[in-house]
Amino acid sequence: MFFDRSIGTFALIFSLAVVLALPLHAREWTNAAGTFRLEAEFAGVDGTKVKLQRPDGRILTVPVTNLSAADQDFIRAQSAGPTPVVADVEEALLSANAAMARGDLPTANQFIAAAESKAETPADKVALADAKGTMSRLVAFWEAVEQGGAVASRG
Repeated sequence: MFFDRSIGTFALIFSLAVVLALPLHAREWTNAAGTFRLEAEFAGVDGTKVKLQRPDGRILTVPVTNLSAADQDFIRAQSAGPTPVVADVEEALLSANAAMARGDLPTANQFIAAAESKAETPADKVALADAKGTMSRLVAFWEAVEQGGAVASRG
């Protein structure tokens, strides 16, 4: 009887040690070319870069654009909060523009998603396309700045 309880206790402790040693939300990340893979946990987004925590605890910061399309979709899903409630496309795009002006690209994306859900007329769709274009240019601008590249100005 003592022997049975000892084995049960050992099995429980061993199982707990194994479970606690594993990262809870780790996943395999792949670069855009599909040539490099990394097991890490999503630790957040900072601008155009994602933070990944390796099993050894170290945090890597990687440009989102360097990751596979599936990983980028995962990041968007993790980063997106609830879609804001807006009255119409105009309100959503005004809010998106204000967020872009503050440099708050995740919030701008949320308002663009809200505008997409309400866009019905051709004018709405043109305004939405313009907002998406502005967002793409802002992302490209910040990526160039972060990489220390020269940014050409229009004038």
